[in-house]
Amino acid sequence: MNAPHLEPLSAGVDLIRSLEAVAARLGAQRGQVQAAGPLQRVVVRPTVDAPALAIEGPVELVQAEGLLVDGPLVLRGVVAWSDRGVPRMAAGYLDDAVSAGLLARVHIWQAGPSAQVGATAPMEAPAPRPSAEPARPRRSRKAADPAVQPT
Repeated sequence: MNAPHLEPLSAGVDLIRSLEAVAARLGAQRGQVQAAGPLQRVVVRPTVDAPALAIEGPVELVQAEGLLVDGPLVLRGVVAWSDRGVPRMAAGYLDDAVSAGLLARVHIWQAGPSAQVGATAPMEAPAPRPSAEPARPRRSRKAADPAVQPT
């Protein structure tokens, strides 16, 4: 099983570009990225077509996750901040996120030829485990009694 790679990200760097650069340096063609920690600013869109919410720091990235597959990295996550002393949270697609010194985690599923020396091999799917108990026979469901009405 592949061990995740932990990477601290410097303050002032674009979060998505930095995560893509770390994944490229590690040679990850397919995988998962996660991040948590402080942000200077972020734009959150709850859904693809929803209006964006621009938040200036300090903002805490509670959790963010993206998949490294074909195409650009798309991050979804949860952020928290204080608005005049009232705690707030928002979740959705993260854009224009700028790190304030957070920690990223890259889990490589498939590595390419540019993988770092010492990087782990792609993870293989585990074999199915045999069941310790025999399968239970399926019970037939009795039809509801029409004379009994729910109250």
